Amino acid sequence: YLIGLCHAEEYGGDLKEGHRLLNEATNMYRAQQRETTGEDRRKATINLGASLATKATLFHHEGKLTDMFAYLTSAEALFREGNSPDNLGRTLMFKAEVLLNEAKWAEGANTLKEALALFQSIGNSEWQCRCLDDMAKLMFLNGKEKEAFVYLMQALNLAKSGRPQKLVPYLLKSAYPYWKYGKVEKAKELIAEGKRIAEEVGDPSLVAQCLIVEAKMLKGPENENERKDLFNSAEKH
Repeated sequence: YLIGLCHAEEYGGDLKEGHRLLNEATNMYRAQQRETTGEDRRKATINLGASLATKATLFHHEGKLTDMFAYLTSAEALFREGNSPDNLGRTLMFKAEVLLNEAKWAEGANTLKEALALFQSIGNSEWQCRCLDDMAKLMFLNGKEKEAFVYLMQALNLAKSGRPQKLVPYLLKSAYPYWKYGKVEKAKELIAEGKRIAEEVGDPSLVAQCLIVEAKMLKGPENENERKDLFNSAEKH
């Protein structure tokens, strides 16, 4: 409950109150961890890890990366102790993304790979896709386009096992790197597949998203009329 309140305060911009709530939660979970045994202690350990991981996000929000990494490291250790692969994977992924943003490529990639392995072990396909997306971005940044597209295809194949409504936005997002790196036909194929699914499930807002993405990928004055037609059709949907 306290962690949920902290998220609300963070979204509202009151980071000071967020820290206060997390300090209260942390003290409570530390006491529970000391005073309990067995499954109750394991739950308290995981809750304490969640409190510290959330504290790390607040420090990240404030730009205090040294404090952020310190709390993430403590949260990692607690999730390992409590045998919580899902929480550990999410924490590692957050850490990896910050490392990559800081251009710490090797450390970020290794952390991301560990997160991916954890999500694979528990069958969390949604977060596997997120890891694979990040691996693809890393490959693109390092000029390894072939490897990047392999990761993208793995993510797409995983995404196709989920709900159609969630697949459509993912297909559209995946179309962009194909278009950007000259694989225009593949990009069109993904958009067309997204449009087909959106029409099948009868979701006009998803159809509109497909039309907008398709329009945005048409460049040059020679495509102006087609762009306008697509935007007008999206508006009607």
